[in-house]
Amino acid sequence: TDPRNLGIGRDVRDSGYKGYKSLRLAHAWKITSTFKRDVYDAQKKKITSQLRMVKKQKGEEVIPSVTTKLDDWANLTQLGIRLEESVNEKLMLHGTKPEFLLTIAQNGLDERFSGGLFGKGVYLAEDPSKIDQYCTPHP
Repeated sequence: TDPRNLGIGRDVRDSGYKGYKSLRLAHAWKITSTFKRDVYDAQKKKITSQLRMVKKQKGEEVIPSVTTKLDDWANLTQLGIRLEESVNEKLMLHGTKPEFLLTIAQNGLDERFSGGLFGKGVYLAEDPSKIDQYCTPHP
């Protein structure tokens, strides 16, 4: 994480927290809806098939490999997370306020209920210091 981006977000602005230079993971959840997971897996299969067809036609890889700051995070397999490199599947992070956690846990991330600088959308990041800017402390 980039310490220059810590201690400047909503939590500091809204609550008067003093600046800080490091983060410690307190909680993490992996929440999976069986229906949404099935749809997601079907879309991955569709992309894999499309990439195979294009590769067959062009005789080469069609998408370059994308790297993120989280690629080297060692514990992904220990956490039961397996990413499909062939479709550039990546782990991304989302920061939010405590009062939205239950809604997100029950319904997932939904662009219809979130807004940001660039309009409605689900905003994700690869850097914990970036998502920290959108979090607030639990009361």
